[in-house]
Amino acid sequence: MPRLRLPPLPGPERFAKAFPRTSSLALEEGSKATGGGSRESIRRMTLANSTIANKFVRDLGIRKNELFIDAYGSCGVLTRALLAGGYDETKPSDWANVVKEIGEENVGVKADETMRIMMGKFDFPPWNVDEAPTTIIPEVPKDLNLPVAVVAQEPWVSALARGLGLHPDIVTPSKYERERPLSAEREESLAEEDIVYQSHLQPNLLLSTSSPYHWTSMPQLLSHPLVASKMEVVDPTKEGPAATQRSWDAPTPNITMVATLPDSVYGEQILNQWVCSAIGSENYPRSWLWSWGRVRLALMVPKAMYDRLLAQPGETCHGKLSVMAQSLYHIRPLPPYHHVPDADKPCKNTDTTYDPLGMSTALKNKKNRQYSVAAPPPINEVTQTYNDDFLQFFSKTVYTRKENPRPPLLGVELVPRLHSVIKAEQRDLWDFVLRKSFLREITCLSDNLSKMAFGAENLVDRFFEPAGGRFAGQPINPYTALPREMTNEQWLRVVDVFDKWAFKPDNLLVDITAAEASREIGQS
Repeated sequence: MPRLRLPPLPGPERFAKAFPRTSSLALEEGSKATGGGSRESIRRMTLANSTIANKFVRDLGIRKNELFIDAYGSCGVLTRALLAGGYDETKPSDWANVVKEIGEENVGVKADETMRIMMGKFDFPPWNVDEAPTTIIPEVPKDLNLPVAVVAQEPWVSALARGLGLHPDIVTPSKYERERPLSAEREESLAEEDIVYQSHLQPNLLLSTSSPYHWTSMPQLLSHPLVASKMEVVDPTKEGPAATQRSWDAPTPNITMVATLPDSVYGEQILNQWVCSAIGSENYPRSWLWSWGRVRLALMVPKAMYDRLLAQPGETCHGKLSVMAQSLYHIRPLPPYHHVPDADKPCKNTDTTYDPLGMSTALKNKKNRQYSVAAPPPINEVTQTYNDDFLQFFSKTVYTRKENPRPPLLGVELVPRLHSVIKAEQRDLWDFVLRKSFLREITCLSDNLSKMAFGAENLVDRFFEPAGGRFAGQPINPYTALPREMTNEQWLRVVDVFDKWAFKPDNLLVDITAAEASREIGQS
């Protein structure tokens, strides 16, 4: 039976006191909300129900000797579930044994010890462990795989300190966070700050205060000696991180990145750029996580992002993200489940009904619509959740326990495809064509062509040519096809026709705002 050396978490009703919603983030000098991950923490939400977290991990599945990076790990609900393989049965008595073994003075930070004034005063753990609720766990299988290591990556230092026992003074505090001056020895030791720390409680738990928002943070984590030592050596003739890296067509690595994304513009940026970063080829090598092969992603995303990731051709939410994600990844839902066929963009619809043909009842009642392809199973299972199953950071709202019509966060697994219709050489053209087309998603493709480029309306005959001829992809009737209803193979035809057009635009950049141009993530 999996037993962790971490204190069992409080019930959802006590989370607000253990992890205050209004706790401040670390602030950078001269700024009010840019440090410690605050920029991407706007409208951040984390799972506070350990039963749902364990179900997420069980349905995801853990492979032998698998390494997990729990990005935006927060206070450690999913982290604990990952460490226990989805069967966390840790009880207050187990924690009492750990305290007895290492001594109460060594379990974690004590009130008034830390030099970070924005941390709050607390004794670790900042909740009554004896009141921890019982997690509903099925029978533990005999062949259960446990991860070789879990890296909890969380830029909010207070969350790691309160939830997983990281001593906050290990991480360099800003001058605004120091309650008293540091000694010269302490200043010198902090000058060589690390990005990964070994947990003093759980042997296979590593902690990192780096931010997933920064493009370089993931490669740095996987290259760190503490993390690299947990990974399989692929090429023994090489040294360092290069020995653990593999080609795209090699067997998938036992590495999974788990992440809970914020419901904000930064969450949208992170998801879009993570998805599109899998585009590459031998001549256009992939960077980021993909240097280690086809790493699996397991995300908890806001329902609006979930609906777009899984929206099928003909459905209301089918858009650029749907086309890119489904072309590049094998996608399936994960807990909490609540898949809505043809979901509306405001996410108010909660109907999960599909008819035997795989067409949603919502679509069946609409004229001139193609059949919708049912999403990957399970499509009919619904996870019942309550509003206090999810903790929203930096909100002063006081929740009463109330049933959610639909969970605000939904799970989804993305496994990179070995081969994709999106070629690296056409990456910018895919982005250009999809952006231009979905600006007028309910206008026929033939009417959109003139908006894409001068003279493009003269290309219509090429879209009718049969498959296997001059152009890749499937033929399409541009006079009736709506962008929202087109399949990925039909989009390939549009992109390939543009790519082989002698007068295609030289500048494929679509106008973006200054804020989008200045974001750091994705600058590979």
